[in-house]
Amino acid sequence: LIFINSLTGFFGILRLIELAQQTTSFTMDTELDGSSHRPALIQLQFHSTARKDGKITIIIFEMLHLPPVNSVLYQQIERLVQTIFHSSKTFLVWGKGVDELSKFQVYPLFQSTAIYALHFANVQEEFKLWCNDQQRQVWSLQLAVARTFGQFLDKSWTRSNWGVGLDVRLYQNLQLNELNYNVKSSLTEAEDQIRLKLIKYAVDDCFATTKLAVAIGL
Repeated sequence: LIFINSLTGFFGILRLIELAQQTTSFTMDTELDGSSHRPALIQLQFHSTARKDGKITIIIFEMLHLPPVNSVLYQQIERLVQTIFHSSKTFLVWGKGVDELSKFQVYPLFQSTAIYALHFANVQEEFKLWCNDQQRQVWSLQLAVARTFGQFLDKSWTRSNWGVGLDVRLYQNLQLNELNYNVKSSLTEAEDQIRLKLIKYAVDDCFATTKLAVAIGL
């Protein structure tokens, strides 16, 4: 899991750009901040065979914690966005991808993104067709997971304060003295635990959409 924010490593972004160039499809999800209602997170799961270690890559754009727009790091994040959100890519989304992503055009990072040129696969609609369900108008992700896999997907964190900053590095302070240094977090244990639960929720939503897409043959 990689957070895209003001503390993301420069070379880490370069590696993600390279991986994104070799990736043709992603699973996408987004979150709005529960208190301010501002678009806060974009979660992306890479569907790539380019990683030799076989690990899954998930990145989370923390829109309220990006570096200054005139910084070199921001310019590289712009390159990453341009590489990922390209008309040659496919995005698996639970719902309408255009509606999800267009909310983020309030930020300079996405103002030049040609959202209507992107290819979104609405897994929610495809799942309804797969079920041959003529009565239920909208399938929630939670209900679809329960019906298909007999598993419970926790959605209790949906209206959380997603703009709070999930990356704990945002709350770490470096304390120096003559002999050594110490990294100390300003988060309480309870605050840290809440962030872990929010991260799990955000990642689980991506995994669930991907798993359902595979189950119905997308």
